[in-house]
Amino acid sequence: MSRVFAPLSLFALVAMALSFVAPTPAAAQKKFDVVIQVNNMAITRYEIDQRQNFYKAIGQRGNLAKKTENDLIEDRLRMQAARNMGLQLTQEALTQELENFAGRADLDLRQFEQFLRSRGVDLQTASDFVEANVTWREVVRARFAGRGEVTEAEIDRALANSGGRGGLRVLISEIVLPARPRGGEARRAKRLADRISRIRSASAFSAEARRHSFAATRNKGGRLNWMDLNELPAPLRPIILGLKPGEVTEPLEVPNAILLFQLREIEEIKPKRRKTAALEFATINVPESRAADIMNRIDVCDDLYGVAKRLGGKDLERDTLKPSQIDQEVALQLANLDADELTILPGPAGMTRIVMLCGRSFELATGDEGEEARRAQIAEQLRQRRLSSLADGYLQELRAKATIVRP
Repeated sequence: MSRVFAPLSLFALVAMALSFVAPTPAAAQKKFDVVIQVNNMAITRYEIDQRQNFYKAIGQRGNLAKKTENDLIEDRLRMQAARNMGLQLTQEALTQELENFAGRADLDLRQFEQFLRSRGVDLQTASDFVEANVTWREVVRARFAGRGEVTEAEIDRALANSGGRGGLRVLISEIVLPARPRGGEARRAKRLADRISRIRSASAFSAEARRHSFAATRNKGGRLNWMDLNELPAPLRPIILGLKPGEVTEPLEVPNAILLFQLREIEEIKPKRRKTAALEFATINVPESRAADIMNRIDVCDDLYGVAKRLGGKDLERDTLKPSQIDQEVALQLANLDADELTILPGPAGMTRIVMLCGRSFELATGDEGEEARRAQIAEQLRQRRLSSLADGYLQELRAKATIVRP
């Protein structure tokens, strides 16, 4: 699924470099011509011009002509899907979302409208953009309710893969300098960046951030909160690791800007072994000749009730016990299983014993609140990733079924 909002971290920085070119009279005469029809819904030349200029204003890059047409087509499909489900934003909700959007650039709605108008963009264009994305988010939530949930095992694996149970975390400050290639701004920014890169004082760096930075952290002296090293962009990690506390990176040039980071502090995150509090598991004896077929038909623990019923309602046991209370042979098997995974053990003569883990709970030790917060963050990321994948597939399905015509 597309993000609800376009990235705006350098919104104010990039936008200052862009100017709007007014259409010629001939173009103005044709600006309301229908250019594309999506399921009999019209997209006009005016909408395309407006959306493209809007993207320029908020710092979007790439082939904007292609992106604009593609996004407007998909917006029509998103809004049609919402109408079919009876979903519609109230005017109050839409205004609030617009205010939130403007707030990401540290602007109120009136300032945002003035900013857009100075670049030839109607506020309605931004409103349509926001409405389509926010409404689509509600469509996805309604359509895929419950399908974005993740298991504790998935969170464990994500933490293990990201190094989230150990490693390093850093405390850094940032400065973003505008460096557009006109009016000598880039040259001035390079001179300023060279000077700032020699700073070794946190307070001096913060003072420069308040004075010159265009980042949202400007009013906080460029200070960012603690973050795991793995949360930084991959190219930045070795650069930060090469610093000593107080040192500043060499100026990092990106399009229309120069970035500088100061390492304030670095510390090790000690891995924590999470102690299992209890295991919920089920066991059932099934005929050896039917074991393979039965196992192929089981997805979750609740499926075992149907198996037990077909076998006469016997031999199914489901318990929630501390690890010390579980038979050692079974406990060793459960230790290697994720929720709703199963294995087998020898059963009575002619029988196979199926062992299935239904769930695992953990003890929360003193001081583990930070880890629980991290787990919640990872869980939300996994949920959003899963919903994004489902939404992308749904949107492609809508597009494949749509009638798209260019008159």
